[in-house]
Amino acid sequence: MTDTNATWENLPEPSPEEALENLKEAYKTKVLPLELYTKFNEMHARQLTSADFTTTPLIMVTGQYSTGKTTFINYLLGRKYPGERIGPEPTTDNFTLITKGDEDQLLPGSTMVVDKKERYGGLAEFGNSFLRNFVCSKCNSKVLDNLTIIDTPGIVNVEDYMHGRGYEMEKVIKWFATRADRIIFFFDTHKFDFGNEFVNVARSFGMHIKKLRIVMNKADSVPEQDLIRAHGALMWYLTKIIHASEVPRVFVGSFWDEPLKNNAKRDYFEAEKLDLLEDIRSLPRYVILRTINDVIERTRLLKVHTYIVTYIQKHLPSRLANRVKKKNELLQNMEHIYERVQQVFNLPTGDFPPVEEMQAKLSALDIHHKEYDEIFESLDPIHGKVHGDIVREEMVKSRLSNNLLGRIFLLADIDKDGQLDIEEFALCMYLIRTKLEGKELPEVLPYELIPPSQRNAFKDISN
Repeated sequence: MTDTNATWENLPEPSPEEALENLKEAYKTKVLPLELYTKFNEMHARQLTSADFTTTPLIMVTGQYSTGKTTFINYLLGRKYPGERIGPEPTTDNFTLITKGDEDQLLPGSTMVVDKKERYGGLAEFGNSFLRNFVCSKCNSKVLDNLTIIDTPGIVNVEDYMHGRGYEMEKVIKWFATRADRIIFFFDTHKFDFGNEFVNVARSFGMHIKKLRIVMNKADSVPEQDLIRAHGALMWYLTKIIHASEVPRVFVGSFWDEPLKNNAKRDYFEAEKLDLLEDIRSLPRYVILRTINDVIERTRLLKVHTYIVTYIQKHLPSRLANRVKKKNELLQNMEHIYERVQQVFNLPTGDFPPVEEMQAKLSALDIHHKEYDEIFESLDPIHGKVHGDIVREEMVKSRLSNNLLGRIFLLADIDKDGQLDIEEFALCMYLIRTKLEGKELPEVLPYELIPPSQRNAFKDISN
């Protein structure tokens, strides 16, 4: 007998928490195993953790210096947040993550990067120069019960200052843009200055146009005719840079709690401010949609990645001596591989990453070189491991300082038993080579570098 009460209309709607929990379980059981098997995480994106399936929205506030970004955040929070700095010139290179705290405190951003309960582990890829400029501001504001804010350094157009950052700001901005639920892009209505750093940052927003909101700030001190001209000029220029089919919503006004300098358009400016605040308040309802879309995009890329890797593996010769040469030939012919995979599996062109990007990532995929295995065997391992004292004799041949070699050994000794197995030894040699090439050592070993046998595939996602 059919239960007449069990109709579609009567089915209970899952809460956002339940929906995200179901999505997390689907990722863990269906998507993650394929990512690990095909080394997707080593090439494209780190493994998702429980923190990536959160219901708390993330807002990124960005723009040129002295456009009112930090002042707006203070207005939104109803107070100043710990560590905020405001000035007419570039005041800081810091990315500041503003989160809820029972007590105000300023913490190194690296604490958020290494915390498995948080979603910022992927920032380790930007190196120590960035991590030194990443801080976490714990702020006791009720507003932060329902959202997290990232305040970014002001975009500058002085080349010498850009080079002095020590990290590529546009790449960090792109990382946060991918994970943000709203991107609020601030402009000072008095001045538009579009340099190289601005162009690079703005272009990274093209694929996130639905998240993007434009704020023309300090509009209360601009004559109405000049305001109309400025609006038109800004939208014309942004359309040329971003190359998006949609036009982002633009908010015009003075976004702080100081008195307006010109009361003629008070009602209009107040309405714009309320609209922006309501747009922000509505974000928690849309977090689940953003997370679902992110997982869908990730899965589509995984599908393409799997077919390409499988194609290459299928065409590699069985003899190890011939594999490197053949792999290089296949990578040079990547456009043909794209065409074959697309035709056979009927995949959309937009799902494929740029050819040059795929070539570079595939060529650098395997860090375990045969030469390292031969050195390892020459050290007479016992039960598959070599003691740290013996490894040290090999490491000092690099002529790196004892301090650096100690750091490298601690990073490579995944299980912290004072010995290295063949995979840990290969990782150790790889880190030495990385340092000899002039690159910085990571403070925390990225998941992608952890040898496969040492990985607990579901450690971060099962809690």
